[in-house]
Amino acid sequence: MTNKTWYLIISTLALLCWGCSDFIEKPLKDEKVIIVTPGNGVKTNIYTQTFWWEELVGATGYNLQIVQNKFDSLPIFTLDTITPKTKFKFTLKPGNYEWRVLGVNANGKSEKYTLQSLRIDSASLGIQTVTLNTPNNQFKVNYTEIPLSWEAISGASNYRINVSRNDSIKLNFVQKKSTYTYTAPKDGTYSWRVKALNSKDSTDWSETRSFIIDRLIDTTTLSFPPNKTRVSLLAANTTLALTWTKVTNADNLILNVSRIRTNDKFSKTFSASETSVLFKDLNISVVLDDVIEWSITSKDAAGNEKPTAKWTFTIN
Repeated sequence: MTNKTWYLIISTLALLCWGCSDFIEKPLKDEKVIIVTPGNGVKTNIYTQTFWWEELVGATGYNLQIVQNKFDSLPIFTLDTITPKTKFKFTLKPGNYEWRVLGVNANGKSEKYTLQSLRIDSASLGIQTVTLNTPNNQFKVNYTEIPLSWEAISGASNYRINVSRNDSIKLNFVQKKSTYTYTAPKDGTYSWRVKALNSKDSTDWSETRSFIIDRLIDTTTLSFPPNKTRVSLLAANTTLALTWTKVTNADNLILNVSRIRTNDKFSKTFSASETSVLFKDLNISVVLDDVIEWSITSKDAAGNEKPTAKWTFTIN
């Protein structure tokens, strides 16, 4: 091979390798996550702690591990979880703990770490806080049975669950477990919160979160071209626009198009505010006498879907 040929091959390989660097994740074996808080050796009577560390370049997640006593003496894992965030709130019982954080990506975990010790002392419920687990705030669904959960607190014998809608109390219930399934009587936005109780004391209310029950969605109406009409091949390849009416309570619209002769199917997602698309922009090849079938499905964040009727037009 000539020198020019070799130059072209080497240049091409170099470009390929440079492009691949965006997709090959950095090995984390020798990297260490820097801890922010709580500091090593902290002693506190606050059961709920926020574990916080610095971002590690190349990590896609973090393995937070908390053990009773020490890692090197038959540890009892209190928590072993992977999170994409650099903060994690968790409620502990009184006792002595060690904890560490490992960076994680597709190539494995970091093997270097800093061990942190933490001591939780017993204290009254009055200075504690209930941490809500699920659902997340502004959780939106199209069903009515909502599982609620929160962190159990040492020293609590019961939990009071409060659910309201439009400032009207729908549930004010006391139970021992740290989970409860609430059945919403109708669609709408609900707020919920929890406090821990015992015979002597109670926590303040937790943060307030909301969940949204939404089982209704409108469908758009197809507008143009009219159903069972004929469209010229020239128009299909230039100016023909598929149009529909705007939908106010959907998040997305899925346009489904089918070429009947070949059974080729195409789909494209639009925001609910859009009302048209040029047919040529769908990159569908058509010939004379092709029959095109199309419809639109409205979708929302709660999981509701509603399709239109299917319309057709013929290319002439």
